[in-house]
Amino acid sequence: MSVLLRVENLNAGYVQKDQRIIAARDINLEVAQGEFLGLAGESGCGKTTLAYAITGLLERPGEVFSGRVEFNGEDLLSKSPQEMRQIRWKEMSIVMQASMNVLNPVMRVRHQFYDMMRAHLGHNDTQHYDSRVLEMFRMVGIAPEYLDAYPHQLSGGMKQRVVIAMALALRPKLVILDEPTTALDVVIQRSILQQIDKLRRELGFSIIMITHDLSLLVEIADSIAVMYAGSIVERAAAEELYNEPLHPYTYGLMNSFPPLVGRRKRMHGIPGHPPDLSGLGPGCSFAPRCPRVIKGLCEIAAPPLEEVTPNRYAACQLYRDAGSRTTG
Repeated sequence: MSVLLRVENLNAGYVQKDQRIIAARDINLEVAQGEFLGLAGESGCGKTTLAYAITGLLERPGEVFSGRVEFNGEDLLSKSPQEMRQIRWKEMSIVMQASMNVLNPVMRVRHQFYDMMRAHLGHNDTQHYDSRVLEMFRMVGIAPEYLDAYPHQLSGGMKQRVVIAMALALRPKLVILDEPTTALDVVIQRSILQQIDKLRRELGFSIIMITHDLSLLVEIADSIAVMYAGSIVERAAAEELYNEPLHPYTYGLMNSFPPLVGRRKRMHGIPGHPPDLSGLGPGCSFAPRCPRVIKGLCEIAAPPLEEVTPNRYAACQLYRDAGSRTTG
């Protein structure tokens, strides 16, 4: 499959009192057409900053410091804000955290769709709009009579489905889901995510889904990238990462949730706390919490993300050969 999105050496973050806090550090990432990529990690690891940097939504004090974001063959970082507004929703869309709260409370759902489509399609053919909205409602499982409802007349799950329908209405090539089912119960979460994945297979768009729930991603994603302290520390196909996580952080995440079958056993989380991104040292940022730390090495040398086996990448000294350890 051809590459739809390519992120190269991206550094993005925030400027505070003349200090740069890099929340997304040296990010290299590719998303193929039709691929479902999961982006996992603890809160504050830079997942949302990365999403906003890709979509041009990172506002002051946020800033993209360096790197390249190539989407559908075009360099997005060279685009003006006006050009990015035309690309968003039409070519790529984003469903933000707590998206159930982004709907205008004093407008009917129908007219919120109208506003979005009018801005990007450049005409006012309400008959065409209605046809598209009804099609999207059917796809996400909402009855047509709710088209003229106000947001307060919808349940939380229905609001989420409406926002997802809006994100898909213009047939974008890429949809970024930033914890799209936050605050919903697990049954509704699973139903919505299964519906999104079904639509991806039908319509052929790509997905980047951001979440801290790694157990969810291994079920529905094609591949997974794990972030820690602003960096991607592992990238692999979902099944391979589930069967054999390489990075100690990924291993800790995978072993912190209980299996549904088998003998009961006491589960253990990852000790310690994520580091302060404003004060990262020269070594591996996970070293203070790592059960497999190599004393005298991990604290002084931060390994790059490298291919360990075909199409499996990890940023860890455990998988670097002796030559790269002395020269890297």
